[in-house]
Amino acid sequence: MKRWLVLLIVVVAAATTPARAAGPFGIGIQVGEPTGITAKYFLSGNNALQGAAAWSFSDEGNFHLQIDYLYHFVAIFEGDDKGRPIPWYVGIGGRYKTRDNGDDEIGIRVPLGLAFDFADRFDVFGEVAPVLNLAPSTKVKFNGALGVRIYF
Repeated sequence: MKRWLVLLIVVVAAATTPARAAGPFGIGIQVGEPTGITAKYFLSGNNALQGAAAWSFSDEGNFHLQIDYLYHFVAIFEGDDKGRPIPWYVGIGGRYKTRDNGDDEIGIRVPLGLAFDFADRFDVFGEVAPVLNLAPSTKVKFNGALGVRIYF
């Protein structure tokens, strides 16, 4: 519970600071499978690194650590009345997931998502990601999340 309180304080403090031009780094929260803290860093206009430290509430509270390389494509929709596009993205990355029984999972993720930038500092995103577990056994699983980030 303390973790969520600290995260809420950080997000509210960042959101109430004076508006400034958004930078390449964003941090926020995601809910879904898994739920936790997410961060994104744009390497260029179309390329980004995205990561998350999160918990699985559907799988006995196991901890996830994931990182993905993303490529953002041309907008799938034309955007809002201010001309902000809604790009879609695809990527590849890795996931490490702890297990209570000691059989921690290591897998490859392929996230596919949509992102909407608004207010020049925030984005809202939704993604699904098939995961191919490589250890301790080969198995296909799925992750999915909705989230929001603030950029600095």
